Amino acid sequence: MAMLDVHYTWIGPPTLDARDTGGPKALMRARSDAQGSGFVITFWCLDAHVWTYRNHFKGSNFQVLNGEKLRVRGIETYLRNNVGEHRGSRSAPLMAGINWVWSSFSWDIDMVVKHIMETSIGARANSPTRIREIVNAKNVWSLYVLYKLGGYAMDTGVGPGVDGSVSLRSYPTFKAPAAGPGPIIDAVMVAHARAPHKYLSDRCSTMTTGVAAHFDVHRDQEAPHVDVWTLYSPEGNPRVKRALEWYSRFWYVLETIRTTQSVDLYKDRCRFGIISAVMTGASHHDDGRCRDTDRACLWPAALEGVNAGIPELRLKKTYYGSHR
Repeated sequence: MAMLDVHYTWIGPPTLDARDTGGPKALMRARSDAQGSGFVITFWCLDAHVWTYRNHFKGSNFQVLNGEKLRVRGIETYLRNNVGEHRGSRSAPLMAGINWVWSSFSWDIDMVVKHIMETSIGARANSPTRIREIVNAKNVWSLYVLYKLGGYAMDTGVGPGVDGSVSLRSYPTFKAPAAGPGPIIDAVMVAHARAPHKYLSDRCSTMTTGVAAHFDVHRDQEAPHVDVWTLYSPEGNPRVKRALEWYSRFWYVLETIRTTQSVDLYKDRCRFGIISAVMTGASHHDDGRCRDTDRACLWPAALEGVNAGIPELRLKKTYYGSHR
């Protein structure tokens, strides 16, 4: 049976405590129940911190199928080596050069994500929006690695529940946690519309409160309240691709707000932006046609408080306030 990939991401200097390594360490030690599959963990960080994290995790690693249970990888290196769509058996540096030349003459999502990550990582340390810029980059990255590699993308505060076991399994589509844990509650209003903006006007956007207000779009459809601290997708899934492309385009809208309007408005639009991206993915067919929110894309979950988590997966979410 193929192992599931679980992706954690930390953008910034190491804290080496529960905030950045707590979830990955707990998941490394977790047991899979009878319904769950085996998994391997990738911890993504900035290139400058790869060896710090490798040394930190080394004492906790154990072997699965002759490979490490947790591996640490650098974000910038991955992007350099994966610009463009061409792949081959050549060395990574040579392929990176070939891909860069090819991509220079053709728009592709790899180049866009690379630009977003470089811009966000380079945000000024004393900027009042720096934390939110880093969170936006982490959100882009999570959708990107799901599209490119598949599996789960979890916040570093997500790990096994109180009994130390998890029940991770594969699904045929993109998934996100939604208000539950009983029947999923219709909690927000959304609108299917083409946003009057040069980056979004050619595609349908499923807009929640703040995004719809920004574009002066009337919302008239009920939809579940979702969150993004755990996401799942098969590699190359059309729905996660739609969510990624929408959010990558909306990032440029956010940059305009950040540089021309108030900090509070920017932060508000950021929060609604990532939710709108997930809803855009979950409310379109694979071929792009509009539909009601597909409940197959949602896990019943507790989204807030001490009981936050996804019962189906036996996952618990712990909040540390690191996005404020």
